Amino acid sequence: MPDSSAADQAGAAHDTLMWEVVAAPGRLFDLLRWIDEEAVPDLLRTPNCLSVDAYAASDDRAVLIIRFEGRPARVPDPSEDLVRRSAHQWPFRHLWSRGVRSG
Repeated sequence: MPDSSAADQAGAAHDTLMWEVVAAPGRLFDLLRWIDEEAVPDLLRTPNCLSVDAYAASDDRAVLIIRFEGRPARVPDPSEDLVRRSAHQWPFRHLWSRGVRSG
């Protein structure tokens, strides 16, 4: 069970952004390269960006989880030829992490 201070902060301002997009057929590699070379560097230049975690799924889906100190910034949109549909973005409030290991 999360501690009460984390639960008390659940209504506080969002500090995490989840960004999700599905690559156009045959374009996952290009989309991931755009994320790595364009989107992530732009996010990391945002003064309050703390970290960016990237994930890919077998259905050509890419997800970023971005942590901020304060209000999240938006992820720029990839070019339309890289995606099946426009990206979706959801703000969250990070409460806690468990079992995090490096390596």
